[in-house]
Amino acid sequence: MVWIAVVFGALSGIFHILFWLMEAVWWRRPEWWRRFGIKTQEQADSLAFNMLNQGYYNLFLGVGAVVGSVLLAVEVPGRTTLLGYCCLFMVGAGVVLAVSRRSMLRAALIQAGPPLVTLIALIWV
Repeated sequence: MVWIAVVFGALSGIFHILFWLMEAVWWRRPEWWRRFGIKTQEQADSLAFNMLNQGYYNLFLGVGAVVGSVLLAVEVPGRTTLLGYCCLFMVGAGVVLAVSRRSMLRAALIQAGPPLVTLIALIWV
C-alpha cells in the first residue's frame, strides 16, 4: 500500500502543479481560460489576479504532495503527515467544486480522485 500512496500522491501533486500552470502562468491565453468556462477576454482579465492567487495555492499543495510522496518512499519518520494533509486538502477542494458547480464534476474528479486513492492507501501505511 505504501507504493500506491507514493504513486497516487505524486500524481496528485503533479496534477496540482499543472493546475498552477493553467491558472497562474498560462491564464491570459484564451485556450486556457475557456477551459474554466470564461467567455470573454474582459472576464479573463477581471479574474486574472484571483486565478494567480489560486494557482499558487495549487502549486504549494502540489509541491507538498510530491515532497510528501518522496518522504513516504524513503521512510522518513512522520512521513504520512505532509502527504495526508495535502491530499485531504485536495479532496476537500474537489468536493466543494463538485457541489458548487455540477458542470465542473469532471474537473472535481480529476482534482479529488487521485488524492482520495492516496488517503485510502495511507490508512494501511
